[in-house]
Amino acid sequence: MADFDDEAGHNIEELVGVEEEERKRRSIPPLLLFALLAGAAVAAGLIAYLWNEVPSAVERTKSRDCLTCHVELIPDFSRESVHQPFVDLNCMNCHTEHGLDLVKYVTITEKLWGRMIGQIEKDGAIPRNKAVSSAKAPRPPKISKLIVSPEALCADECHGDLVSMETKKTYQMKPFKRNRCMSCHKPHASNQSYLLNAPIKPLCLSCHPEISKYYQKTYIHRPFAAGDCTSCHRAHASNVQGLLRRNPLILCMGCHPSVATQMKLPTKMEPFEKGNCPSCHNPHAADYKKLLVKSLPTLCWDCHKKIEKLQTKPVQMPPFRQGLCLGCHRVHASENQKLLLAPLENNELCYLCHETYRTNYLSIGHNRVVNNGSRYQPESGI
Repeated sequence: MADFDDEAGHNIEELVGVEEEERKRRSIPPLLLFALLAGAAVAAGLIAYLWNEVPSAVERTKSRDCLTCHVELIPDFSRESVHQPFVDLNCMNCHTEHGLDLVKYVTITEKLWGRMIGQIEKDGAIPRNKAVSSAKAPRPPKISKLIVSPEALCADECHGDLVSMETKKTYQMKPFKRNRCMSCHKPHASNQSYLLNAPIKPLCLSCHPEISKYYQKTYIHRPFAAGDCTSCHRAHASNVQGLLRRNPLILCMGCHPSVATQMKLPTKMEPFEKGNCPSCHNPHAADYKKLLVKSLPTLCWDCHKKIEKLQTKPVQMPPFRQGLCLGCHRVHASENQKLLLAPLENNELCYLCHETYRTNYLSIGHNRVVNNGSRYQPESGI
C-alpha cells in the first residue's frame, strides 16, 4: 500500500515527485550556465581591454590633432622610410604635449565605434580639411619639447639594446659616440633607408671631405665609385679599425675569391699572409692599376731595401733593370720559394726567358756537378 501523510491526507510518493519536478524547473540547464559564464568572461575581457587602451587612444587622438597645425608634416607619411612612432601618430613618444588640449578623453562608445581618430571635433578641435600651417596656427600657450634630451632620446627610450651593444665595441663613429643621432638620421621620415638625412655617399663625405679627392683618381674601387660605403664600413661601431665590417683579410677575400685561393699556397708574401691588404692597395682609389699605392718597383723597394741597392751594380738582369719585378715573382703567393713564377730546380725559372739556351746548356756540360767547390762550376747545376 502507498504511504499517506496522516495530517494532510496526501500520498507521500506523490509529494516527493512534485518537489523533484519543482527543483528541476528552478535549476539552470548546464549548457545555459556555461554560455552565461563564457559571455561574462568575454565581457570582462572586453571591458579590461577598453579600460587599458583608453590612455593610448587619447594619446593618439592628441597626436592626430598635432597635424592640424603641423600640416607640413603630412607629406612625410608617403616617404620611403617612415619612423614607426610617426606612422602610429604617437607624437607623445618623443615630444611633450602642448597646444589647446582639445581632446581630454575618449569614451568607450567612441572606442567601440573607432571614432577616436579622424572624427573627433569636440572642444573646438580643428577638422583636417580646415588644417592650417604651423606658421598661421594660433600660438599655443606652451612650447613642445622632447621628453628627454636629444642625446638620450634615441639611446634610452627605444634603441637602448642597439646602443648598448654598439658602445661595447672598440671603435665608434664620433656622432654615434656622442649620441648625435640627428647628424645622420631624420626624426620623422626620409626617402633614404634607415631614415638617413641623405644618400650614403654625400652623407659620409659631409664629415670626410678629404676622401672626396679619391674620386679624381684614375682607378676607383667599385664599391667606392658606387658610393656604397657601408659595404666595407659599419655605420656605428666596430671592433676593427676604420669601422671595417671585418678584418681586411676576410673582408677583401669576400669580393676577391680568386685571390683567396692563393692563401693555400706554401709561400706567401708577408703582408698578404697577415691580411694587411692596404699596405699595397688603396681601398678607395689610386693612380695605378690594381689600386696600388705606388708604382712598381717603388712599392717593392719599401720592403726590400737590400734588393733596391743592387740597382747600383754595373751589370743588371734586364727585367730587374727595367723594374719588372713581376717578370720573376708572383705578388701574393706561389708554390715556389721567393714567390717565383717557376722553380729554380732544373733552371725552369731561367728557361721562362732563355728557352733557346736549354739545349746549349745541356750539351756543354755545365749541368754536370764535377766539383762543387770550383768557381767555374755552378753548384748543383743551377
